[in-house]
Amino acid sequence: MDALPAILASIPSWTNESFIISSYIGNKVNGLPYYLQKNGYQSAFFHGANNGSMRFDAFCKKIGFDNYYGKNQYGNQNHDDGMWGIPDHYFLNYTAKQITKLKAPFLASIFTISSHHPYKIPKDYLKQVKKGPEEICAAINYSDLALKSFWREIKNKKWFNNTLFVFCADHTAPSKRKEFLSTKNKYAIPIAFYHPNIDLREISHEKQMQHLDILPTILDLVNYKQRYYAFGSSIFDKNKTPKVAHSQGNFMIFDKTNKVKEWNENKKNTPSSTSVNQLKAAIQRYNRDLIRNKTHVP
Repeated sequence: MDALPAILASIPSWTNESFIISSYIGNKVNGLPYYLQKNGYQSAFFHGANNGSMRFDAFCKKIGFDNYYGKNQYGNQNHDDGMWGIPDHYFLNYTAKQITKLKAPFLASIFTISSHHPYKIPKDYLKQVKKGPEEICAAINYSDLALKSFWREIKNKKWFNNTLFVFCADHTAPSKRKEFLSTKNKYAIPIAFYHPNIDLREISHEKQMQHLDILPTILDLVNYKQRYYAFGSSIFDKNKTPKVAHSQGNFMIFDKTNKVKEWNENKKNTPSSTSVNQLKAAIQRYNRDLIRNKTHVP
């Protein structure tokens, strides 16, 4: 639930409830579709769960998406997995067909469902998927197979070679493996940018990035020149915002050396540093903007 405001509007959830269900959701909010619409982009959001799930449809409408495609629009209830909605291999192929109907330039955002607990895999794929040390591994492999099918469907479309693709996870999964129990790896997710015709190697895997940075980076890559509202910073921007994870009032700051500093307002002995001071300033700005309904470009 926290992923959509962060990825599509660069707004964090730094309070103890998700922004989407907080009292501040009534604020005016600008998002990626709103900014790109100024440059003539159509936009559509795709999510295979019930319409209304996690209030995604309302939030997407709020930040400027032209169209929303959920389980209701998919229309074939026989494909429902009985848990979350339409399994990835069905819904991604449906998404490919709907995207091709959009007039370029366009923005399409897809939120898949099958790699989420309880990790239900369609019967036709049970013998194909590879299992791993965690229960989620088979579901991730199924989602990979569904994504490959989606890729085959779109790679020969006219718009493919002129499209920027961004991949990321919304959050990590529970794990019993020691390497994923550290504070650092507890919040480590993959984020990847791909363009068929543009060399993006400048975005190094060694550079830190967070959900909040995706919107500014996309706007940089499409050469957006107008003002925008964001708590993240473009990967190309020399002035970096602090990389932060938040959980129930505790903030984890990830510095350039990948060391983690923990801070909350009750910790009186936290050593002062540039990153801690940047975080305090960002939190102050965040609270002020929420209270005064300034979560947008004036």
